[in-house]
This record gives sequence, structure tokens and C-alpha cells, in this order.
Amino acid sequence: MKIAVCVSGVPRSGMMNGNKRQDYNQDFHRDLRHLKHSFPTADFYFGTWKQYEKILINEYPVVDYWLFDEPTAHYHPYLTMNKADMICDKMREFSGIYQKRPNLHERTKYQAHQILCHALMVDKLPKEYDVIVRARFDVFTYAKGDFSIYTEKAYKDKTAIGFGVMKPHWETFNIAHEIDKTDTVIPREYLFDTIIIHNAKSIDTARVFKLHKDKKLCPAEFGWYQVLSQPYNNNHMCVSGWANANRCILPQFLKEE
Repeated sequence: MKIAVCVSGVPRSGMMNGNKRQDYNQDFHRDLRHLKHSFPTADFYFGTWKQYEKILINEYPVVDYWLFDEPTAHYHPYLTMNKADMICDKMREFSGIYQKRPNLHERTKYQAHQILCHALMVDKLPKEYDVIVRARFDVFTYAKGDFSIYTEKAYKDKTAIGFGVMKPHWETFNIAHEIDKTDTVIPREYLFDTIIIHNAKSIDTARVFKLHKDKKLCPAEFGWYQVLSQPYNNNHMCVSGWANANRCILPQFLKEE
């Protein structure tokens, strides 16, 4: 089984440990070290939009990377998208909330673009990979977690597996468990996206681009479900634990190596 890790999106590091801004370079060196430890046999690729190249060069320890032209945001996935095309009632609920909060309009406008960036990277990858791991630039992974059980599942069962930790569970970051699809907080049509492990054959990039062109590509976790699970009879799982944005990691886990 050959694995590719695609680190993509907007290169950034979050606000950590209260309101203290941590050094970009220091954070990313640590986070990338953890990510490589989590997937020790994988090949690593990095990609972002052209306007972020300077940040990538100045702040991150990568030499080789791919740059892409960011597509025009010709629709807002929460505000102008046809309600009938929204993937589920929870997304329509979010749409109603965001309609009333103008301060979130710009922030949420580009949330489908992370899926486009990953699709562009997948199209450039050599065809030799069996499993692909999509990771955010600011992901922090648990060094003692055995991710191989999930790469094996993605390979054998073609299950898309998304990781993340919601705030009430930050203290159990070091414990991984599957979230039941009947959970009342997280809808079935939702795939955690801090990292996503998927079979290389489980993403139809042409479909991704067409959904975007037709203003039907959903944002963030809803969109990842739409492209990686919905076409395959809802074959996905959300795992709480082992991976999250670094700004959402408690100090005791940041200190662990």
C-alpha cells in the first residue's frame, strides 16, 4: 500500500494557548514533525493558492510545493447557494444562522475552496498511490496514535475517514473513537476534515470541479462528505481524537513527543 499525504489549503497557524500568538515557523516545524511521524511511510506533497506563496516561503520548512490559481468565488455556499442543493437540513440551518451574521459572510465564502485545492493536487499526483491523506497546514497529530489502522481501512473498505475534535472533547484528544452517525450534534452528511484518509479511487475530481461550476459544491465538512462519501453509499466515518487544528490543542498535548 502506497500512501501520499497532501497538505493543502491556506498556510496558517492558529491562535494557541489563550490569546498568545505563537511563532508560525516553530509551530509548523513541530506540526510537520508530528504529521510525518503519524504517516512514516508516506510521500509528502504541499499545495496552496498562488497568493500565499510568500507566506509558504517565509514561514514553512518546505522546498517543493505546488501553486494553483484560486478559482473565483462565484457563489456563496451558505448565502446564495440554492437551498435545494444544500446537502442536509443542518447545512440549511447553518445557512440561516450565517444570513443573520454579516461578520461571518467573508469568512465562510471560501469554505468550498479547500476541496478544490485538494482535487487539484490529486490530479497532479503520480497514479501509483493507493491511499491519500488530506491534511490542513495547521494540523497537529497525536504522536502516539496508530493511524495505520485507518489507512488500512481506507485501502480495503474504501471508507473515507475524517478526524477532528470538538471543543467539549479537547481534553480527550489522545483518545480516538468513532462518532456514531446517529449523533444529534454531528449530522450524517458531515465529514471531519482536519485530516481525511481516503482511498485514491474514491475522489472523482471531474465531479468536484463540475459541482463547483454549477454552484453546488458544499462547504467544508459538508462538502467533504458530498465528494468522498455520498457517491459511495455514505461510506465514511468521523473520528474524534488524534488530529485537530493546533489552536485547539491543550498545552499538555503540545508538550508530548
